[in-house]
Amino acid sequence: MSSASIKFSGNLIEELSQKIPSSLFALNELIKNAYDAFSPDVVIRITPSNQTISIIDQGYGMGEEEIKSLFHISKSTKRYGHEVEHNGIKRLTQGSKGLGFLSAFKFGDKVEWATSKGGTRSNFTVCKSELVAKEDVAGTAITITTEPDSKCGTTITVHSDKAQIDELLNDLNGGDNRVIEKLAATIIDDSFDIKIEIEHKQEVVSTRSLKPFTKENEDSQLFYVNYDSSKNEIEFYHKGEHLKSISHALMRTDYSINIELIIFHFQKGKNSKSVSALNRRVHDDALYPLIYMNNNLFNNTIIFNPELLRKKKSGETLPQMIGRVGVVSKSSEMEFNSDRTNFVENNVTRGLLKDLEQLNRLIQTEGAELKKGLKKGQKTPTGKAVPESEQRAEKSGVASIFFDRSKPNQFYVPSEQM
Repeated sequence: MSSASIKFSGNLIEELSQKIPSSLFALNELIKNAYDAFSPDVVIRITPSNQTISIIDQGYGMGEEEIKSLFHISKSTKRYGHEVEHNGIKRLTQGSKGLGFLSAFKFGDKVEWATSKGGTRSNFTVCKSELVAKEDVAGTAITITTEPDSKCGTTITVHSDKAQIDELLNDLNGGDNRVIEKLAATIIDDSFDIKIEIEHKQEVVSTRSLKPFTKENEDSQLFYVNYDSSKNEIEFYHKGEHLKSISHALMRTDYSINIELIIFHFQKGKNSKSVSALNRRVHDDALYPLIYMNNNLFNNTIIFNPELLRKKKSGETLPQMIGRVGVVSKSSEMEFNSDRTNFVENNVTRGLLKDLEQLNRLIQTEGAELKKGLKKGQKTPTGKAVPESEQRAEKSGVASIFFDRSKPNQFYVPSEQM
């Protein structure tokens, strides 16, 4: 009896790294690794003079087992969407596909890692061209040198070339910084800051330097809208005052949704061009809310499209909106396509898309009716819509319990009042 063994040509490394769709996607994967390591920040430093790109964090670093896991392509011990706590800080796990190793090769052939954990600093280097030249990369040994180090964290240095650096800078600049600002807005979490430093460019773009969307064009704000699926209420505010609450429950319990929107009404002589580029779509410059899946930016402009009701009369829609639409789920069915621009279709993602569409439709139609009631003559009053924090105190009301009919339920009633 004879046997055969499975082998993987080094060309697979080249093919997989090149299939990573964009610079933004690749950097996002590296940022997620720093976030999962509970670093307070991550610095992306682009240095054209020596043709390097560095990704620096102060997380808990990698030891021997983590380094071995790093080179196990498309396998991860992380559980996507699950909450993890470290030193009193809670974060939702981002990585799950084992793409950090390949993402670094998006920008260059030679990649160096320096990572410190538990008093030891480990250094190792991998060249993609050497792996690609191998007939079988399985079992390839990576040399690791160690030395004492009291600090923690990881620095990844990618040695690139002029063409690759120029391509990256062109991707990030985008004419008005909207792509580089999207990179800084990749993770939405007050405990984490993303900094992008480009050599000879005085401005350092970071998460904390971005203008809060709630402060955009305050004199043209019509409504501040808030929805929290744990409370099942859509709240409308106008000029800081609570205007209306609308009850709305989600179809499924596999996910939760939190929405914060600013809806504008631009008076004569004003328009959306004055809103920060981060809140405008690349392909048509229209305003839109950013979508976050488990606190990570989801590069999709369709699933909560402000132009959903474009066939209706303008007085019945409110397309001039920006904000944040957040979805949290640890369901294993919350799957994405390869370039993370849409979902893999299944029962969970279909339900989520329907819920987002219903919320979008309800917010626009109900808001349009509220707008009509506010109109005074030919003018619609506008102004800072976001209420002061104390005005947004939780209100008492009737308690509600929602059951998933697809699952068996048992009821115990301890009191006749229930």
